Amino acid sequence: MSPAELADEPFIDLPPGFCNRIRTDNDFRRAGITRAIAVEVSDITTIPGYVESGIGLALVPPLAAEDGRRVASLDLDPPAASWTLAAASLGGPAPRPAVQAFLDLVDTHVLRRDRY
Repeated sequence: MSPAELADEPFIDLPPGFCNRIRTDNDFRRAGITRAIAVEVSDITTIPGYVESGIGLALVPPLAAEDGRRVASLDLDPPAASWTLAAASLGGPAPRPAVQAFLDLVDTHVLRRDRY
């Protein structure tokens, strides 16, 4: 689907300034389209639930939160700009428990795919 085909749809997204929101706003701006945001949420993993309820559409990376939801994944044409989620920590024998817990959360919630 092209941004033009989605122009009149309501969207669920993160607040302005969040990485996914910046990327999506820029993708649509380049296409000359201003999106209507129906709901802003601060937790990206809750977005599939809002989509499933019929409130609107969303452009998000593949998320484990989609599992078991009645949502469909569609390709955007042109593809959404990619972004990289990176985590850095001090080198050493093993991450501290808090760091390891954070890294485990990333692995739990973000599915690795060969493209965004």
